[in-house]
Amino acid sequence: MARIAASEFEKALAKGSISKNPLPLYFLYGPDASRIHAAAEDIKKSLKEKTGGPENYFRIMNLGDGPDDTSVREAIAGLNTVSMFGGGKLLWVGPMSSLPKQIIEPLAAYAQDPNPQSTLVMTAAVERKDQLKAVESSSFYAAAEKNGAVVRFEKMREKDLALWVSKKLVELGVKVKPEAAAQMVEFCGKDMARLGMEIEKAAAWAGYKGSLSSLDVEESMVDLRMEKVWGFTDAFCSGNLVRSHATLRDLLDNGSEPQVILKTLTLEVMKFAAAADMKSRSGAQEEFCALMGENPYALRAAWEKGKMWTTQRAQTALKAILKAQMDMMIAGAPADAALEAMLLQGIPKISRKA
Repeated sequence: MARIAASEFEKALAKGSISKNPLPLYFLYGPDASRIHAAAEDIKKSLKEKTGGPENYFRIMNLGDGPDDTSVREAIAGLNTVSMFGGGKLLWVGPMSSLPKQIIEPLAAYAQDPNPQSTLVMTAAVERKDQLKAVESSSFYAAAEKNGAVVRFEKMREKDLALWVSKKLVELGVKVKPEAAAQMVEFCGKDMARLGMEIEKAAAWAGYKGSLSSLDVEESMVDLRMEKVWGFTDAFCSGNLVRSHATLRDLLDNGSEPQVILKTLTLEVMKFAAAADMKSRSGAQEEFCALMGENPYALRAAWEKGKMWTTQRAQTALKAILKAQMDMMIAGAPADAALEAMLLQGIPKISRKA
């Protein structure tokens, strides 16, 4: 019944302590939405049967007055209603992006005297310092800290992520060498949701027993980072500025090297330009593939969308890519600023599509 460190709370979940001594209220919040989601899932698995089974479990994505929202008072009424079969309720709310005043006050009133037969798992994914300060100074936070468990989840460093991977695999019956765990983190970056899926896949690949080496990781995992880079290059070459920006942000946030992104993009732009040139001369796809010396499947997108490209457009894109490289190497510009400027310059308005 207090604020608990995220690492300690995750250990308690792994040991089964939560199911042995359940609390009526868990408030999970902070910048790391993936860790929050994983912890809430573990609470659900631990307590679902204790509250009477699936028929007494409810998930609400958002509390509010919107057409797709659930009224906070309706949710609280549900928590206070005892099932006809004698069980309580297990209610998971969120992740909310904020806790507005109109829901804080009713939640705080409930948290002051929560129904001991029910469990409320309240989740909020908030990153900005002002949002975190508002949450931690709220009346709901104070009441939840007094009568339940409050856990703040920060984004983990790479070293901590590798330890987290090792622990999760051990829970699934698989030992992993430190360098192999670090390699999994390198492949996935800080994408916790993707890392969680890859942990499950790696454990299944090992048969939920034995151990994993670096070689095993290489064999069981696709190079996820490059997969995402290709998603970015596809958006760029298609002229989709919005998707290009979103995938670029995801790449940079999860540790992809800017020079790898630019090198891959340069090669893709040259493929598209070559396809456009071949089509302008009425060349065939087979001729294009033979000229490029690559698998036809790898060149399919360039051939299909090559008609969108011209020599001038390729020159514009390549100039923007070169400028981004020089800005970072010589002028010392931040990678995100240099690459976002490259998007605006490399995808001219006339080439953009929704």
